[in-house]
Amino acid sequence: MKLAMSLKLAAAIAVAALMSLIATQGFNPATARADQPASTAPSSQPAKWIKLFADEDWYKNQAGKEQVFAGKLEAIKVNPDQATTLMRTSYYRMGGRNIYTGGKKVKELDGLVGKNVEIRGKTYDINLEGQAVSEIWPAEIRQAEAGASTAPAPPPPSSGKD
Repeated sequence: MKLAMSLKLAAAIAVAALMSLIATQGFNPATARADQPASTAPSSQPAKWIKLFADEDWYKNQAGKEQVFAGKLEAIKVNPDQATTLMRTSYYRMGGRNIYTGGKKVKELDGLVGKNVEIRGKTYDINLEGQAVSEIWPAEIRQAEAGASTAPAPPPPSSGKD
């Protein structure tokens, strides 16, 4: 009798935990596929934008049209002991352009390295110390949906020496 009561109690606890998990994870049995875990079921909602520098004065005051760029976010290996004449350190790159982060690593970007992303931001092209610098100044970022059709990041401008 005690064993039956213990089993009923354990079953009730398991059901409650499962219901809580379903409620917090947004599981919908009508759209779930049997061959796919609930956590990776296709979503009809695009990933949410993660704000990076949209509220910074340096971003808001920068001339240029805000655009959405798409591509694979790459990490740039930085040697802290290596001096640079540009006095500018970049930790991320996409489509031939550095992603400007004020010389700091950004945890939100670290989590998206190696993934296809969309960045809402502005291009910034300048010549510093005789070297062309081509950047994307990011306001927001999100992981791109599979099959997203956003245009890739524009290439840096030609140096005119071709």
